[in-house]
Amino acid sequence: MQRKCGDFTMEMEIRKVFEEYLQVYLAKRDFQEMAKMFHSNLTGYGTGEDEQGFSRTDMEALFTRELAQCPASIQCCCDYVHVQVLAENVGLVMAGLKLVAPVALGPVSFENLRCTTVWKKQNERWLLCHLHLSQAQANLAPGEAFPFQELEERTQKLEELVQERTKELTNALAKLEAAVATDSLTGLCNRRKFDELLQRELGRLQRFGKTASIILGDIDYFKEVNDRYGHLVGDEMLCLVSRVLVKGVRRVDTVARWGGEEFIFLLPETDCKGAAQVAEKLRVLVEAQENSYGASLSMSFGVAEYRPEEEADSWLRRVDAALYQAKRQGRNRVEIK
Repeated sequence: MQRKCGDFTMEMEIRKVFEEYLQVYLAKRDFQEMAKMFHSNLTGYGTGEDEQGFSRTDMEALFTRELAQCPASIQCCCDYVHVQVLAENVGLVMAGLKLVAPVALGPVSFENLRCTTVWKKQNERWLLCHLHLSQAQANLAPGEAFPFQELEERTQKLEELVQERTKELTNALAKLEAAVATDSLTGLCNRRKFDELLQRELGRLQRFGKTASIILGDIDYFKEVNDRYGHLVGDEMLCLVSRVLVKGVRRVDTVARWGGEEFIFLLPETDCKGAAQVAEKLRVLVEAQENSYGASLSMSFGVAEYRPEEEADSWLRRVDAALYQAKRQGRNRVEIK
């Protein structure tokens, strides 16, 4: 899947703040400055068997103990830094580190350290909300911060948490994308989504020299329905017509609510003759549809086939002109441009 430009920008922002965090934590050894980078809902895992914290106070206690054992700057080299944007305001950084810590008994080297951090944007700043730093070790005595000990179970829990949150965010984003692309009343594509699909279809048409048609339909005298029966009944009629229109086209065709009582259709691989036949079929279906209010419904349709090298605006203007021609000719009919 091709990455979006916005994702790349966020990745660079997250990578930068992660590198700043390493500088403050390892080189400067300054907890007060590091604490400014913590999210208000910080949860952290420490580096030893008993080193786990779930608040800023916990993290300060862990850092104080570590600083007592290694107050000097720790040299750091990154083998890799992997940044992943999980959502618009959530990012994950997984890094492989090599550290040299000058403890009292002499420098201690750490190879293949795994550092996992979760960052969340708050008030336009990327802040640390979850941390795990680990290495497979078995020689850590009680109360020691060095060397680091691998916490397999806790690492697994963090990974499961990330996977769970990623799934939740993915589902939430999918629902949001669907809501943004859907007309809330009829459940059809909205105008914004149709414009997106139309541009995609134009690219296909221009690349492969295929054909397609657009149908634009309008419910005749719909204002009279609203005036006579009320807007709630009018909404019911719009939903009823939407269901009829969807059943009257193919699965590959797109039906969208264009606005008000107008509906628009994109028919791939369909010339104007075929599209006119579809429009006539829809006109008959709508006119024959019964409802509990006894309201008479009919629709006028305009049809326009794609012309080579034509842009979307020109194509839409032609189908709009065809619809208005159908209205001028008495409505409840199909016209082609």
